[in-house]
Amino acid sequence: MLNWLNRSTQKSHYQKGYSIFILVEPEFKYIGNMHGDEVVGREILLKLAIDMCEKYTAKDEDVVKLIETTRIHILPTMNPDGWQVGSK
Repeated sequence: MLNWLNRSTQKSHYQKGYSIFILVEPEFKYIGNMHGDEVVGREILLKLAIDMCEKYTAKDEDVVKLIETTRIHILPTMNPDGWQVGSK
């Protein structure tokens, strides 16, 4: 029913045989590239991660709130071997 909202929390309420998962915090997953010739997405996500870390350590209010209230998964390269071949 609503279990697609947040499967990672694994907190559920059982009511009349239905499993309803509670949304604890939003989640975002960013994937930079799947194929070796998609090198730009990888570089953009690496820059995003660096900027977020720098702003978090500098106590930027917006970034601190975003990081502390959101699960963020950053996967710059899904296929590192393909990226290495594509970037040559």
